[in-house]
Amino acid sequence: MTRLHYLLVFAACSSNHAADIDASPSADASAFDGTIDAAPAGTFAIVHQFDGDSGPGLTACQANARHCDRPEQNVAADGSHVVQATWQHVNIYDYNGNAVSSVTLSQFIASAGLNPLNAAAGRPYEPHVVFDEHIGRWIVTATGLYDCLMVSASADPSGAWKGMYLANNGNDPGMHLGYDKNGVYVSEFDTAGHDSNTANYSYAFFAIPSAEMQWTGTFAPAHLNRKTNTPLDGQPVIDHDTAKATSAPAFFMAKTCLSGSCQNSTSFSFQWLVNSVTWSGTTASYSADQLIKTGIGSTQNQWLYNTPLAAAQAGSATTLRVIEDHRVINAVQSGSHVYGALGSGPCTTNCAAQGADANDLLIWADLDCTNPTACTVAATSKVADANLHLAYPTIGVDSAGNIGLVAAASSSATELSLIAYSHKATDAPSSTSGPTTIIAGTHPYTCAGASVTVGNAVGIATVRDPLDGTKLWTTHEYGGSATACVWSTRILEYKLQ
Repeated sequence: MTRLHYLLVFAACSSNHAADIDASPSADASAFDGTIDAAPAGTFAIVHQFDGDSGPGLTACQANARHCDRPEQNVAADGSHVVQATWQHVNIYDYNGNAVSSVTLSQFIASAGLNPLNAAAGRPYEPHVVFDEHIGRWIVTATGLYDCLMVSASADPSGAWKGMYLANNGNDPGMHLGYDKNGVYVSEFDTAGHDSNTANYSYAFFAIPSAEMQWTGTFAPAHLNRKTNTPLDGQPVIDHDTAKATSAPAFFMAKTCLSGSCQNSTSFSFQWLVNSVTWSGTTASYSADQLIKTGIGSTQNQWLYNTPLAAAQAGSATTLRVIEDHRVINAVQSGSHVYGALGSGPCTTNCAAQGADANDLLIWADLDCTNPTACTVAATSKVADANLHLAYPTIGVDSAGNIGLVAAASSSATELSLIAYSHKATDAPSSTSGPTTIIAGTHPYTCAGASVTVGNAVGIATVRDPLDGTKLWTTHEYGGSATACVWSTRILEYKLQ
C-alpha cells in the first residue's frame, strides 16, 4: 500500500469566498507500517484508535446478502466505555481498544424485549448508538421487525436494556438519532408522508422528553411528540451543552432534493433544510421547513449536488458504491450554531463558481441559528481531491467550536482509507485544513458482485468525549482485509489542538 502524503492547494471559488481543497498523494513508495502521519502543528491529533467490528465473509453474505456487504457502523463513548454498533454486533471496548463484551445485534434487540427479524432483510440493520450524558443512559436504534428504540437501565452499557417500537414501521432507510439536554430525537422513513422540499418523500420526526427515557420497570414514553410529513433524511442534531435552557431549540437538518429523486441529480442547486423543535413541558412544537441558501450569509446558493460516482479502488475492478452519500451524514450543535456534512458526486457541467471536479467530494456547513427560524450560513467549504474519491463525511465540533471531518477515500491507486480535515473556530469562514491520514487501506474491499456498498447509509456520528469536550469520537470503514466480504472498521478519538 502506498503511504498517503498530501500537498494542499487553496483556491477561491466565488465572491463570497467559499473554497475547495485539492489534495494529491505524492509518489512515496514506502510500505505503510501501521503508524499515522503526523498532523500539521496545531491541527489534527489522534488520541486513541483501534480496529472495531469486521465483516463475516463471503459465505455468510451469500446466505443473507441484504446489507451484509457494509458495516453500518456507529460509535459512542462515556468516559471509560466505547460502544460500537454495526448490523452484526454491539461491541463494548475500553479506551485502549480492549474488548469487554460482544453480542450480535439480533441478540441485543431480543434481550431488550423486541423482535430483531426484519421481514425484508431477515435480520436487523442500520443501527445508531449514543451515550446521552445529560441523563446517563445509552441509546440504540435499529430496524428489526419494526424500527426499534432501546435504552440502558443505567450508565453501564453491559447492564439491562429495554426497548419499544416507534410506530410499527420497519423501512429501509432506517432511523436517525440525536439528543440534547431536554430530549431525545429520532427520525424514520414514513412511506405515507409527503414533503415537497424532498421529492415528496418524507420522514416522521419524534421528540421524547429526557425524563421519559429513564425507565424503571417498564419503558413506555408517554410523549413521543410525533410529527409527520417532515423532510426526507432529516438528521436529528446532537447537542452536548449541559447548560442548555429548556426554552432553547433542538434541530433536524437535511437538504432539498430534485423533484422525483434525492439520489439522482446533475448540477442541482440544493438548499439546506432545518426544522427546529421547542419544548413546553412534555410537549414539543415543530417549525415548518426552513430553506437556507448555501452561500455564506445565505444571500445566494453556492453549492451544486450531483449523483455520487462509483468509486475506484486499488487492486480490484470492484467499485465502491457510495450513492447513499446523498444525505446529510450527521449534524451537531454547538451553542446556537448547527453543523452538517454532505457527500456529493463531482460537478462536470454547468458548475458556475463551484468549479468542476473529477471525483466524489464533500461539503460542510456551519449554520448560525441564533434566530432559530432564520438560520444563515456562517461558514462553509467544498473539499475535493484531484486524485481521491471522498465519501461519507462525518462532522464533529469540540467545546471550543473547532470542526473535525473524517471521510473515506479511495482511487484506482489507493485502497479504501480514512482521512481527516479540520476548520478552527478562528479560521476564515471558507477555509478547511488537511487532509491528515488516519489509516491507509492495505487491501481492496470486495464482496459478491462487481460493486460493493460501504459505510452507513443512514449516517455516521461524531460525538464529544463526555469527560473532555476537546476530544471527539467516531468510527468509519477502511480496506483492511484481503478476504471477500470482510469489511474493516476503525474506531478513533481525536483532538483538534
